[in-house]
Amino acid sequence: SDVYKRQTQSTWGISGIIKVSYYTFRKLIGIGARRGVERVGRGPGSGKGKTAGRGHGGHRSRTGGGMPPRFEGGQTPLQRRLPKWGMKRRNTDFMEYLNLDQLYYFVKKGRLDNSKTITIRDMWLAGVFPRVKHGVKILGRGAAKFDVPVNIEVSDATEDAINAIKKAGGSVSIVYRTRLKMNEHLYPEKYPLMLQDPLPPPMKTTRLEKLRELGADVNYNVPLWVQEQRKEEETEKKSRKEEFIYPALRTPGIGANKIRRRRVKLQKVIDLSLIHI
Repeated sequence: SDVYKRQTQSTWGISGIIKVSYYTFRKLIGIGARRGVERVGRGPGSGKGKTAGRGHGGHRSRTGGGMPPRFEGGQTPLQRRLPKWGMKRRNTDFMEYLNLDQLYYFVKKGRLDNSKTITIRDMWLAGVFPRVKHGVKILGRGAAKFDVPVNIEVSDATEDAINAIKKAGGSVSIVYRTRLKMNEHLYPEKYPLMLQDPLPPPMKTTRLEKLRELGADVNYNVPLWVQEQRKEEETEKKSRKEEFIYPALRTPGIGANKIRRRRVKLQKVIDLSLIHI
């Protein structure tokens, strides 16, 4: 083959004729290593003429036709036979978790100063968290041995954690912050003008009010509908107190002195003429 023929080139040198042999990159490729393009639809002699090897009609013979890998012939596919799982909400706030035993460790090591209120920025600067996006939540692991008085300011806390901190002589303050407000709290030098306090959505407001009932000091911008709801509850309580009279009056007709009357019993009269013997 011409591909494998060794080509020589003659050059005139000082000492006579020198034969120089060379190979090109195209000629290094072996025969059959690269297969030629299969030409279809060019007559019956090749065996792939009229229908070009695609058969007589059908979905697979069309351009772009064919079945996807998940197609199972019409039966219910696997992704529909199996149940759904692993779905997550898009707007979930993934908070950083801090257990009481971890808080105890950082306070005892001196990395957190419990003589003042410990904020999220203080914990971030102390290396408790590498980053904080949505807030910090205190969990109750190590509540039985927690005996350090701490005044801490976080985004959320569990009931066991609040009770343990208050039992040790501390307090828990809950402050609602959005992601932008949290960024301002961590990097105050980037915000020469303070941002306005955000209004929490209804679900967050319900959670904050529940934390207030558990004994935490909650601080957030109260929406108008919450203020109106509180006023309505106060007015209802006052109206109930005014309507209620204690002790109850024992007048005839009330309680044990109720006048009881028996109903008059009517005697049944049987007409014997209707009975046929």
